[in-house]
Amino acid sequence: HSDLDNNSGKDHDSSTPADKDGVMEKSDGKRIERKGSQAPKLPRLAVTSMWWRVSSVALVLSGLLPDQIGSRMWDENPTLSALIRMTTSQKYRFPTADCSETKKEKVRQAEETTKEQEAKIAELLFMPLQQQKVAKPKPQIIPLANGRQGLRSSARQKAKHERNMAIEQERQAAALHAENMKLRKVLRTLQKNVMLGDPKQEQRKPPKGSIDLLLSVNDSFALAEKFRLSTSPDFLLQTIGEGRSAIERAYDWLIPIISSHPAIIDRLQPSASCFLLLRAYGVEGGKNRELLVLTSPLLLHVTKCLTGEFGEHHALLAMDLLLQDIADENDDRRRCARKVLQEAVGDPKLDPQFKFQ
Repeated sequence: HSDLDNNSGKDHDSSTPADKDGVMEKSDGKRIERKGSQAPKLPRLAVTSMWWRVSSVALVLSGLLPDQIGSRMWDENPTLSALIRMTTSQKYRFPTADCSETKKEKVRQAEETTKEQEAKIAELLFMPLQQQKVAKPKPQIIPLANGRQGLRSSARQKAKHERNMAIEQERQAAALHAENMKLRKVLRTLQKNVMLGDPKQEQRKPPKGSIDLLLSVNDSFALAEKFRLSTSPDFLLQTIGEGRSAIERAYDWLIPIISSHPAIIDRLQPSASCFLLLRAYGVEGGKNRELLVLTSPLLLHVTKCLTGEFGEHHALLAMDLLLQDIADENDDRRRCARKVLQEAVGDPKLDPQFKFQ
């Protein structure tokens, strides 16, 4: 590299990292090549334990300052958004409980792809560039009783030699396999300490060790309560999602929340309140006492939706859901939808003999 030596008069920083050609610069200006192949370009990485600790801190800040930090984390950081949904619903699942089946499959595939990428990165970081090669033993010549060798070996001695060679090859293959398995086990352990550090990547699955940390910060700062009561942004509605399928997925964890905070009903989407009221009037209402107690506030909210108190759009959404159930093949759905519609906008005094069948 005589052309590199001509730059020796220039000032260089001794701490200058390797350039694209894998060359390091010394303090005297000369550059020396690193042994081995070109240094690979790695993406932004993070220490796994630190990543989830920082994520827990960001989760706390999102709960304490929802309008300043929480809204931004929800929009810009899929993993933090998932943690907010887990905390709000108190369903620590991956993918999160609000995901549809299509979304779940997409998230699982993204996690698997990311894990494979991280495994390759761990291999680049921790595996030696050139593993020691297992030397193949030279074929041993078995001496004959009469002192002759090679081509004059008897058939019996030749067969014995081949058997010995096969046994030795199997022994070496087993030793090599055991060494590779040991190395892979070490790599899997090391891989757990390194992860991609891109905050905008698809939501990541919290490791088992971080779940206890998430539960701890939730208990210490009452984060679930803060997220549920926040209206700017409304994390609860965003966690539920929109449409009938979304409220069906949220049904189990939503009932206890609105039972303890009935005022939340006024924030629900029309499809959510209609669905819950239909459930209350159906078979589920007789089994779920919490849902039965919510019948009156839910009916009031549905009435406000249908009469246009929350706007034309909400009125149309509520009416659309009820009409779908009125036209449904299921008898119980049709009965409950007619009952909701009659009690919400009808006047029982006009037809006191009317009974729902």
